[in-house]
Amino acid sequence: MRLRSILLLLLPLAACEPSLESGPRVDLISSSRFTTVDQRLTVPADTVTTKVYAAQEDDSAPLTNLRIELNYSPQPTPFIYDALYDPEKPGVTTLVYLDSTFTRSDFAFTSVHSARTTAGLETWSYTFTDANKKQGARSIKARLTRVDSLSLYHSYSVVLQAPATVDNSRRSFLALREGLAMPKFMVRTNAENQALVDLIYYPGSASSGPVLATPADPGLTLSSRWVPRRATQLRLTSLNNAAFQALTTPTLITAAFAGASPTVTRTPPVELNTVVAFQTPENKTGLFRVAAINTTGIPSISLQVIVTK
Repeated sequence: MRLRSILLLLLPLAACEPSLESGPRVDLISSSRFTTVDQRLTVPADTVTTKVYAAQEDDSAPLTNLRIELNYSPQPTPFIYDALYDPEKPGVTTLVYLDSTFTRSDFAFTSVHSARTTAGLETWSYTFTDANKKQGARSIKARLTRVDSLSLYHSYSVVLQAPATVDNSRRSFLALREGLAMPKFMVRTNAENQALVDLIYYPGSASSGPVLATPADPGLTLSSRWVPRRATQLRLTSLNNAAFQALTTPTLITAAFAGASPTVTRTPPVELNTVVAFQTPENKTGLFRVAAINTTGIPSISLQVIVTK
């Protein structure tokens, strides 16, 4: 009887022991720069920086893969929340931010990314896999609070960075409808992400300004795996900043595109307040204005974008 009592006392303790099947240890690094907790954002396309660190749990099973996924709920594209809106209808859009293979005992990765431009939730999931196919993961959520459901068109400002031959993490690629700025490693071999890109930023020469091109531009040296190339139309305009700010309805935005010419696959070197009209393959029409050009540090360009829903 006493033996049975001892066994009954021991059973719950055994059930609480750590599992021997645990995978890599994964942590989010905390600092004044790095975000480790869920965020509530108020600025569309705000910059969020995280640093994730992982170490192998089993000495015989090094880390072999890091996969970072983004889940957008509802969808990252502009959505009309009308009287018939069904919160289940938009679903969740998942994008692969990084899928990297390596063999390491530990691994650290810093992610500097632009948050969503539409109201809603985005979840960043960091999953490490080891040689035994065991996994460890962390995630972080960012919710953008924005009163955009009644807006007649979508608007945001976004910063694009000049590409660099040794740094594939610069955000030089832009999906105009979503307002998502993407680094090269996100689009280099990922066909789904390539299919989102409308605009690519090039710094230009020392004597000229930056250039903006579509993936369909024949002068681009994109990978042969980038097929098909998204055929967004660009049209040059003579609009100034005041005229751009006056485009406050979908009708005016569409008319501005219709009245612009010529249609090009790349702009000439742009200057401050240059305004370019565009139309995506889904017939979403808009314009962007060059709001700032930064030539110090990492060369970058700030665009103010308006696009029909």
